[in-house]
Amino acid sequence: MSPALRDNNNQQQSSAAVSDKKESKLNLNFLKKKKDDKENADKEPEAAPKVPFQTLFRYAEPFDYLLMGTGAFCACLTGLSQPVMSLVFGDIMQTLVSYPFTKDDNALRTDVVKGVVYLTIIGVVVGLSAWAQMALWIWSGERQAKKIREEYLEAVLRQDMAFFDRTQTGEITTRMTGDIVVIQEGISDKVAMVFQSLSAFLAGFIIAFAKGWRLALVLSCAFPLLGGAATLMGKSLAARKSGGADAYAEAGAIAQEVLSSLRTVTSFGGQKRELARYSEKLKRAEWMGIRGAVANGLATGVAFMIIFATYSLGFWYGGQLIPEHMTSGQVVTVFFSIIIGAFSLGLLGPSLASISAATGVAGKIFETIDRVSPINPFSTEGLKPDVCTGEVVFDNVSFHYPQRTDVPILKSFSLRVPAGKTVALVGASGSGKSTIVKLLERYYDSVSGTITVDGVNVRDLNVQWLRKQIGIVSQEPVLFDRTVRENLLIGMQEDHPESHFSKGVLDAKIENACRVANAWDFIQALPNGLDTSVGEAGGMMSGGQKQRIAIARSIMREPKVLLLDEATSALDTASERVVQAALDSAAENRTTIVIAHRLSTIRNADLIVVMGAGEIIEQGTHNELLAKNGAYANLVSAQALREAEEEQGAAAQTEKAVIASSSAKQVSAGGEFIITDFGMRKEGDSVAIELGPLSPTSPTGATNLLAAAQARREKKKAEEEEKKKAEKERLKRGLPLLRLYGMNGGEWWLLLLGSIMSAGNGIVFPMFSLIFSEIINVFGNPNDGERNDGIRFWSIMFVIISCGSFVVNAVSIICFGTAGERLTRKLREKSFEALLRQEIAYFDDEKHSTGIITGQLSEDAFQVQGLVGQSMATIVQLSASIAAGLILAFTNGWQLTLVVLGTMPLMGAAGQLQMSMMTGFGSKTKEAYEDASNIANEAIDQIRTVMTLTKEKMFLDIYKANIKEPHAIAIKGGLVAAVGFALGQGIIFLTYALAFYAGSQFTIMGIMDAPSVLKVMFAVIFTAISLGQASALAPNYVKAKLAALSIFDLLDRTSRINPASGEGVVMAASDVQGIAEVKDGVFNYPARPDVPVLQGMSIKALPGQTVALVGPSGCGKSTMIGILERWYDLHNGEAHFDNQNLKNWNLANLRSHIALVGQEPVLFNYSIRENIAYGAINGIASEEEIETAARKANIHDFVKSLPEGYNTVVGSKGGQLSGGQKQRVAIARALIREPKLLLLDEATSALDSESEKVVQAALDVAAEGRTTIVIAHRLSTIQNADHIIVAKGGRVIEQGTYDNLLKANGQFAELVAAQSLAKQDA
Repeated sequence: MSPALRDNNNQQQSSAAVSDKKESKLNLNFLKKKKDDKENADKEPEAAPKVPFQTLFRYAEPFDYLLMGTGAFCACLTGLSQPVMSLVFGDIMQTLVSYPFTKDDNALRTDVVKGVVYLTIIGVVVGLSAWAQMALWIWSGERQAKKIREEYLEAVLRQDMAFFDRTQTGEITTRMTGDIVVIQEGISDKVAMVFQSLSAFLAGFIIAFAKGWRLALVLSCAFPLLGGAATLMGKSLAARKSGGADAYAEAGAIAQEVLSSLRTVTSFGGQKRELARYSEKLKRAEWMGIRGAVANGLATGVAFMIIFATYSLGFWYGGQLIPEHMTSGQVVTVFFSIIIGAFSLGLLGPSLASISAATGVAGKIFETIDRVSPINPFSTEGLKPDVCTGEVVFDNVSFHYPQRTDVPILKSFSLRVPAGKTVALVGASGSGKSTIVKLLERYYDSVSGTITVDGVNVRDLNVQWLRKQIGIVSQEPVLFDRTVRENLLIGMQEDHPESHFSKGVLDAKIENACRVANAWDFIQALPNGLDTSVGEAGGMMSGGQKQRIAIARSIMREPKVLLLDEATSALDTASERVVQAALDSAAENRTTIVIAHRLSTIRNADLIVVMGAGEIIEQGTHNELLAKNGAYANLVSAQALREAEEEQGAAAQTEKAVIASSSAKQVSAGGEFIITDFGMRKEGDSVAIELGPLSPTSPTGATNLLAAAQARREKKKAEEEEKKKAEKERLKRGLPLLRLYGMNGGEWWLLLLGSIMSAGNGIVFPMFSLIFSEIINVFGNPNDGERNDGIRFWSIMFVIISCGSFVVNAVSIICFGTAGERLTRKLREKSFEALLRQEIAYFDDEKHSTGIITGQLSEDAFQVQGLVGQSMATIVQLSASIAAGLILAFTNGWQLTLVVLGTMPLMGAAGQLQMSMMTGFGSKTKEAYEDASNIANEAIDQIRTVMTLTKEKMFLDIYKANIKEPHAIAIKGGLVAAVGFALGQGIIFLTYALAFYAGSQFTIMGIMDAPSVLKVMFAVIFTAISLGQASALAPNYVKAKLAALSIFDLLDRTSRINPASGEGVVMAASDVQGIAEVKDGVFNYPARPDVPVLQGMSIKALPGQTVALVGPSGCGKSTMIGILERWYDLHNGEAHFDNQNLKNWNLANLRSHIALVGQEPVLFNYSIRENIAYGAINGIASEEEIETAARKANIHDFVKSLPEGYNTVVGSKGGQLSGGQKQRVAIARALIREPKLLLLDEATSALDSESEKVVQAALDVAAEGRTTIVIAHRLSTIQNADHIIVAKGGRVIEQGTYDNLLKANGQFAELVAAQSLAKQDA
């Protein structure tokens, strides 16, 4: 290693200490603030209490009240039907049970026909009223929910930035997609069910007390027990769901963190550790699930035990009241009326829970809607001057952020920016530079002092007018997921420019803006020109292309003031040069405020202002400030490139610089145009593409944003259709049930015992129908002694069923629940393990994005659990129930059994239709709203850009237009779904009517006796109900099958580069030299096979050498890191480490000799100690090793200054540390590995000068004594490299030492000249 590097380090130690003191102070405040935020978050739910129920209907219009009123009346009618049916039942049964003793055919015929007519009328009325209650309430709820959605989005879009500082955008989008759906449930059909249940409850109890108050009173005593059992059951289910969900959420968070940072995990061989961490959380989730299953089983068992015990009590006491106080028919009427009333009250639970949930979440929604924003972009108030020249004055401005009042940002800051001049702001991170931009844009208002534009206080100006005068280009410009043309039109001041200008005028404006922004040529070279999609967040474009589109977008609004916030910091030198030229062009004749860390970009500014801690330290031109030799000069020296040393024999040295000019010529002009490298998924890392002939731009509708949204929706529908076709193909495959149960092999005894108990549970209801029929027949016996003996016997039978029901319910639910939870854990564990062994290319496929995979990891195992858990229990139970019911029915009267079985398909279909329509309605509505939700999500996620571009109203208009179709689909779906509900409610009455009529005829003909009629009827009816439930399981089975096939496809997939493989060469660290070489590498990413990346590139790094790779974005620099880490394999050529082909190495052993520090290093949500130890082999390191690595990385003193030292948790992605601190922790993590090869990928590019100096010092120490390959855009960081390789278009075009390459005056010399900070000529 060159001695100059060590000298550099010594010089920079002092600045590291100073920087650390500042960082420490800031972080102490930050950590304190985090703690305060956490305490505030704990208290936050109190801020929005539940709203009163009636407040949910605040957006109801007169038409909605008409719909709800009519729906409520119909719901009451539906509710009345069941208790009224008990009256008819009582009369018919009285006649049937008396017939064996009276033998009066006419009385039987007349009474039954009368009852059948009543039942038919009730059935028809109930069908109509049930449809009306459901349809009208769904219609009304959908109308009100649409209004709430629109009002909420408008309210969010009009808020000031302080609102978004304390409210995560994810929380807002969750409320948009989730909470409003909860409110909709609470104001639609669930309210109708409350009216229905309450009317059934009241009618049932009124009829019961009218027909026999004594029996009604006794049965009512058991009523609190029933209610208690139902509540217990509900609570146990809720607790199980909540506890398990929390535990699985923690496991899911680990999966999300690991899969989104898989390159880091892979590089440091952390797969086994992460699997162990994930498994630990899964075990807790499994335990919670098993506990829940036990609670659920016991609660369900107790509930059914109380129900059957109540039947026993009711029938025994009812028998005592015959014949003195009641007839047998009245006993049946009272019994049914009370049970119907009690169950109706029980059915209130889910509906009231939905309403309660709605009143809970509505508080936050309505609070946001009612919040008055102090800076409202929708407001029409404020001055709108006709002319704006662009003079900006800050007068004595002080400011702190609303969330951190104890941390001053600006202190009495004063600055005048003359119209048409360029002022540059420079200084360390946290000095207040970006805050000035935010105050001028009026994201916030200053605490004191004034900011004026053309002499007018910004507070007196209209917010929209002010922002329309300003164009802004930031460090990471946000493009929307639209075409280039649409993104440019969004920049215009008009919300819908296509309605203000002709297409020709717009095209001219677009071309002019693109030419000024130096973007026209590359846009024309894109596959579809202006109509090329930029991808999500502009992901299909390189950093330079995004920046130039953002500049063009700013120019489209013809701003009087241009704000450039770090607009070139993340770019390579070539891209920076092009973008800087565009910025210089854009700034002409405009007031321009530039914030820059790269000082080479602001040399020509009219005024340079150096800031520190919210104050101006010094100001002047570039040359004036250099002459002062103060703070600015220090910043310049930190970035200055050393001049090439004059040496004798320079010409000889020059010959040593290998210049591959022929290769350079082969790179076409088109090679400059690049798209993001999907393989690496990293900002600024791109690949060259061969560009085909230009497609003509769309002649019509191209400028219409609403039409474009429609086109996107249609494209999404086509993709959904393709997905459904693929699912159908997958469903044709057989489900490997044996393999699935094999995974549950250890729980075979649980499954066996559970199956036996479920079968027993299935027999309970046929047994109930038998005893029920017998006891009713006993009621009709005129002999007191025989009647009392019979009643006593059958009441005891009910007690036995009651105890049996407790045992079979409890044991079956516990057994299947336990087996299901264990299977879920195994499936998730094995799936996660399979994911961790896949090659990186697998995750480059859009179908395998982190979000999709973590969703599948959570959902698929849960779906499959149903095949082994609850669904299997239900199938066994229903099979036993159907078999026992049919045997019982056929043995008591096959003729009536066949008649009633004829209605069975109708009853089964009605049950299934009711279930599937309601669930289908929900999923269709959800799908329909997804596209509109995406628009809202995009606007909210990128709210700062939306504010800057004053496009709040445009996004609101597009959202409103996009929810019209889903709204219509939802209403239509609700009206159709109500048909299933109506059939389910009405058809049961018609079945009873047919069964009673046929049974009475068979009795009169002498084919059957009256007791047998009742036995057959109830046996078949209970069997039909069971069939309906079974058919409702069909959709769950389909989902479970798809999920199981998906899981097994993943488990069976063979990884092309498997880190878990034990094969390959293993070398001890002491035997490894650290020679890294790629020979004639040819490569393109599997996700983009037609896009060449490496086209014969060769590099070699010898032991102890530092080799630097430089070149424009897309030249293959970062790809080389991926090849050496063996994330990917070359298509042609060879990659070697220590003269062994990488493919021959044991993968885990190979990576144990390599360490990587990236541009944006990923830290895990651990303590600093654990993050550093993560780099050690197997993650095991002593305290001494950790501290040694930290000292080398220049971070030890800072860590010790923190309250919790090395135990300080860094937060998600290291969010609680600054950029410089994160980098140094990452360097320590790399050093503790004692690597033979150190890979540094843009390790300082995103840092300010002060942080860069400290981190660079740490990197210099890290590189000592080991082979190092460095990728850098800032050439000041690689001046002392032993060898520099210049790449372009996937080939090496120059290589040599720094001085030799400068003297060769080629591509490298141009890059250096572009970044030079030498004093300007006067």
